[in-house]
Amino acid sequence: MIKKPLQLGIILIIICLLAGCGDEMSKKENTVLITISKDNGSEYLHEKEISVEKGNNLLDVMMNNFYVETNSHNDEITSIERLSIEENKGKQWYYTVNGEVTTENPKNYELKPGDKIVFDFHSSK
Repeated sequence: MIKKPLQLGIILIIICLLAGCGDEMSKKENTVLITISKDNGSEYLHEKEISVEKGNNLLDVMMNNFYVETNSHNDEITSIERLSIEENKGKQWYYTVNGEVTTENPKNYELKPGDKIVFDFHSSK
């Protein structure tokens, strides 16, 4: 008699544990990885996995998760984590999405779950 409730209880516990793992996996699927580095990746400054929702753009996510400054038109990142463009040395921020170089304004780039973004501060020379 006691065996049936015990078996049912164990099954319910297993289902609850599996449901919890599924929720954690779906959270992981809705993230992007953003890496901040210098000199073509020779020095890593910061890396963060961030949850995103449909419609989030890269600039907003950057501003909400890092110390970021932009130009007056809000269309170019001029500083990340207090490392600012050095015009006299030709150094500025460049970024890649999933290993591909892009010139798209971060404000216009809509993040997709699983994206790997790398912002690197280096010379264009």
